[in-house]
Amino acid sequence: THSAEQWILRLWPTMLRLQPNDIPVWVGAVASQYSAHLPLISFPRSNDGYDSALTALESTLSKVKWKSVQYPSRENGESARWSGTVLLVDSNR
Repeated sequence: THSAEQWILRLWPTMLRLQPNDIPVWVGAVASQYSAHLPLISFPRSNDGYDSALTALESTLSKVKWKSVQYPSRENGESARWSGTVLLVDSNR
């Protein structure tokens, strides 16, 4: 880890709605981010440790209903930096 590490949660709305209560479905990604430095500027950089970021997010979800599921891996290695773990979170609880 880096000294100025932070967790970034990015969420995007979808057009999906869960029925019967018309609940919106969001998709997102969580990543670890740190400050990288050049001689005159600093800028954010994301780590490739998506699984450790997901584990950190899981530890904060004690007040909501959630479930971890495994997305099937692709044979072409497309998701090589991601284990396929997906969190399903019900924020209405």
